[in-house]
Amino acid sequence: MVFRLSKNEKSRRHSIPFHHHMVRSRDGVQIRYFDTEEALPAIVFANGLGGPVSAWKPYLELWRGKYRVLSWDYRGLYGSLLPSDQVDLSVRSHAEDLQAVLEDAHVSDATFIGWSMGVQVGLEFYSLKQSHLSRLVFVSGTYGQPLKGLPLPFSGLALPHLVRRLQPYHHWGKKALDVASRSSLGYPLLRRLRIVAPGLTEGHYREMMDDFREIDLKTYLHLLTHLGEHDAEHMLTQVTLPALVVAGSRDLITPPWLSRRIAEKIPRSELFMITGATHYSAAEHPELIAERVELFIRAHGGI
Repeated sequence: MVFRLSKNEKSRRHSIPFHHHMVRSRDGVQIRYFDTEEALPAIVFANGLGGPVSAWKPYLELWRGKYRVLSWDYRGLYGSLLPSDQVDLSVRSHAEDLQAVLEDAHVSDATFIGWSMGVQVGLEFYSLKQSHLSRLVFVSGTYGQPLKGLPLPFSGLALPHLVRRLQPYHHWGKKALDVASRSSLGYPLLRRLRIVAPGLTEGHYREMMDDFREIDLKTYLHLLTHLGEHDAEHMLTQVTLPALVVAGSRDLITPPWLSRRIAEKIPRSELFMITGATHYSAAEHPELIAERVELFIRAHGGI
């Protein structure tokens, strides 16, 4: 498989202090991961669906010299290209990819931070290999079947069907995405609709959207289908690690009641509700979340 950087990635890679690596996962898929490679306590980030590594850039600046930070591209997105259309895209496959990343990076003790889809990946990974992690941080996510959590009538029934119906039209969707992501109206509109809060700067929004334009929309929709079918609620009461659950009070995609449920079910958990934050709380309030995560790490045996 040939590893290629997009034009956007080539122009910005120098501004993100990550080293790029490739590792072969259990089923042979090549996974691109990122590692600051510092001799420090490790934190591993699991992104939201379609989230680019640039989403974590503020945390790299805040934690430079404090923590070793790792992340990876989900299979089929960005640098983790698929060899065929028959590759497993289940949430479990992403958990296995994380296992390959941590083993290749020789990380055996890390704090896990999952944002949105990353929460489900974290729960699935915990069920596979608990020994790699020492603490869990779940940000603006759910334990499973996220389409059912949307505040829309019959969302659990209609949206999964709609996502499957849209898959054959991914080429048209890609064109629409390209136009929308380049529009100067996108950021003000999202702010007006209260989908994002003022904490997400326009500069950071545009950087992430520039990266997001590079995704394979067909694969993205397939990933969304698998994500919508995944349910790890049964795992919550089995988690023995300390967990910090971060939620935004104005999250429309994974509403706050889902985070409260996670915090209630996990025995050693605490809830951190950010007033006014949306589903994109991780990008809206990096300083606040970074500070709270550092307190959590120190309170549970970390540095």
